[in-house]
Amino acid sequence: GCNEDVNLQAEYKESVVLWSVLDNQSGEYKIYCYVTSEQNGNAVNNDANVAFMNLYQNSLLKKTAQTTEYDSVRRINRIVFKGGVAIYPGDTIRVEAILQSGKKVEGTTIIPNYTVLSYNFSTANGYSPEIDSLGISRGYLGISWESDKRYVVLPKLTLHYTYYDGVKEHDSVRVVPIVRRRENGVLINIYPNITTQQNIEFDNTILNNVINEISIGEDSERWRYGIRYAVFELLVMDENLSAYYGSVNGFLDSYSVRLDQNIYSNVKGGMGLVGSAIVQSETIRIDPNYIRSFGYRFIYF
Repeated sequence: GCNEDVNLQAEYKESVVLWSVLDNQSGEYKIYCYVTSEQNGNAVNNDANVAFMNLYQNSLLKKTAQTTEYDSVRRINRIVFKGGVAIYPGDTIRVEAILQSGKKVEGTTIIPNYTVLSYNFSTANGYSPEIDSLGISRGYLGISWESDKRYVVLPKLTLHYTYYDGVKEHDSVRVVPIVRRRENGVLINIYPNITTQQNIEFDNTILNNVINEISIGEDSERWRYGIRYAVFELLVMDENLSAYYGSVNGFLDSYSVRLDQNIYSNVKGGMGLVGSAIVQSETIRIDPNYIRSFGYRFIYF
């Protein structure tokens, strides 16, 4: 049964929160730390208790932060470390925050390494732009990768093309869905979700539809459109971020309700998360004959 001996007015234990998700694609990442407690149901700002933060890269001290900024959501000030240190795949990053009392909280992440990507583009029945009336696939774009099985990933495929307005070419991008279905007469695009799998297939019927629809709109003259290439992106989360996402969203079991599962934290001496992620991309060349079969121009790159 449920424990009914809960005193909502009991003294709230002070908590130290350390939070960061490092992305090696940008030097603008931030690392936050603040101390919070609660009195009479109201959050109390104890940010003055945080003296400074240190960032270690592969055991070497790289930077110390003592800057504070206001968090309008929590209505508190917090000490923040703002980028400035280039990080690379395979790096071990340790962040520690030192309180005025001398207490230390810390978290460590290993930046994921780039994975090996491979792809296979098949148009099984030639280069016809027509869509099978029964939605039968004539081929697929298959992509696979090799990543640590402890990591979760988010795949994304985009189609890059141009539109010529009579003066110059304008670049455009479309995100390719993995599934399409109709709900109450409305066509719904379903895009790839976070997964632990190491491969994905985009049905050629989906690809044909996306390419066909490029010229649907204000200008249907297909010669004005030029297809350049596709880009596959893979967001790879480290072990800590993957575990945190799993504890919050339950991606391994979409039917479970995690009432008894704590939110993952890898912060020693406090709560929060120090994690990391990388984004890598692969440019995918598309057969010019396949593109021209739709009436579009093929743009070499």
